Amino acid sequence: MKFRTLTLLMTYKCNAECDICVFNCDKYKNDIMNLDDAYRYIDEAFEIESFENLAISGGEPFLLYDSLIKICKKANQKGIPITISTNGFWAVNVEKARSVILELKSLGVTSLYISVDQFHAEYISYECIKNILRASKNIKIRIDLHTIVTKSSLKLKDIAQELENEIMGYQIVQWPCIACGRAKTNIGENEFIYQETIPSCICSNLNTLVIDSYGRVFPCCGITDKTNHLSANLAKEHSIKEIIEYFNNNVYLKLLETYGARWFTEAIDKYNIDIKLKNKYTSLCELCGDLFSLDNSENIYREAIECEKQKLINKYKLASNT
Repeated sequence: MKFRTLTLLMTYKCNAECDICVFNCDKYKNDIMNLDDAYRYIDEAFEIESFENLAISGGEPFLLYDSLIKICKKANQKGIPITISTNGFWAVNVEKARSVILELKSLGVTSLYISVDQFHAEYISYECIKNILRASKNIKIRIDLHTIVTKSSLKLKDIAQELENEIMGYQIVQWPCIACGRAKTNIGENEFIYQETIPSCICSNLNTLVIDSYGRVFPCCGITDKTNHLSANLAKEHSIKEIIEYFNNNVYLKLLETYGARWFTEAIDKYNIDIKLKNKYTSLCELCGDLFSLDNSENIYREAIECEKQKLINKYKLASNT
């Protein structure tokens, strides 16, 4: 696998407790990524040619501002482009917002990924987001605004209206709420916007290596349930190269990377595997949560994998004999 982005999930602590949060973040979490660990992850990852950029997320990484700045300084020494995800609570006025953005830009931060929607607005004023937009007008830094929606929530046009003229010149994208994490229990089933068919595509995030504050690693965005099928507690005691080797030897991941979720949904029917899938899903992430649930044995697909492997062996034997 060729990972292009290293994502450091600095903490699950957040000053918001949004109903849509896929990581169940809240103000009561006290986990913090150790700085020496973060430095090592950066050093080791960017010795590998495929890695191109660093993403920093949470939780809310700006709650750990001093550590955030130190991590940015470390990455900037290597000339690594940096993206930071935030809810924007820190932009209490334009002057503060401008000061922070200028400091981040000087440290190699090329873009800010900002959450702004009805759910975040319960905790973070729209005025904070407007302050960021006002402050960054003449600063060459990318601002990406992302809105999560349910059937009855405010939609993109409503959020754009809340941000008034400050939205001019900025990109804002609307995404459906994913039925994972807190949303799975706090958002009513009838509120989710489901896909018309069960997802079967190859995940576009399989080029992202995520490491969280506990040292757990994920070969994708890590939104879905954290099972041993696709994640492991490796980062504290293993190098980035060893982690990548681990993922390269993960048969479940290789099947996802090669064939997409379709291989598993078809195997469930073909081999009568004891996994009950829903008729509809909000996203591929939610589907993976069912395919690789903690309730499922790690060997639940073993028979299907062995049978398909033998078919390939027989096919190649036949081809070589002819």
